[in-house]
Amino acid sequence: MIDSDFFDVLDDVIDACRQVRDEAPELPIILISSDVQGDDFSSDRLWICDATLRKPFAEGRLKEAAASALENNTAFRQRMPECLLAAPT
Repeated sequence: MIDSDFFDVLDDVIDACRQVRDEAPELPIILISSDVQGDDFSSDRLWICDATLRKPFAEGRLKEAAASALENNTAFRQRMPECLLAAPT
């Protein structure tokens, strides 16, 4: 889990997520933030994370995020070269 609220700029959040992705692609990443408009459990951000959770959140939403992150991480690893090529630079 990466909490974007502990970073000063968005680029640092993305760099941290990408570093985790590069070093441990099998590790599901849940990005949590109070700055996002809502939860995103889709695969739209696979190049940086497996699920995004808006703070504050209840335990039930965390469980949903974890389940989605596991599923999305499997998809990420299957499509890893494609996802990384699609990542903005």
